[in-house]
Amino acid sequence: MTKYCTRISSLYILSILFLLVLGGLNPASAQWKKVNVSPPFDNGYYLDVFFLPANPLYGWICGFNGYVLRTTDGGVSWQGNIVVRDGMLESINFVTPSIGFTSGPNGIFKSTDGGI
Repeated sequence: MTKYCTRISSLYILSILFLLVLGGLNPASAQWKKVNVSPPFDNGYYLDVFFLPANPLYGWICGFNGYVLRTTDGGVSWQGNIVVRDGMLESINFVTPSIGFTSGPNGIFKSTDGGI
């Protein structure tokens, strides 16, 4: 009887683990949605995202081709700018909605107009 109970307990535990793994890998459970941006920025490869902690409606992203994009509506829409042609921007940070910094191999760049 003990072997039988042990086997059932093991199968029960394995079944629960199997269901948990399947449930955790289900793409329908993920809440990620692609953010659409207008050309030419839609083909960008982005390396950093920053939202103002004091006002999370304001956010910026930066990446390859010197692209910097800004949102003022929490990511619903994005406007872009090219800071440095044929360059890469790896990091972006803003201290106010107007004043921010981005950097990459070509240097550090400052914006006083919100990055756009």
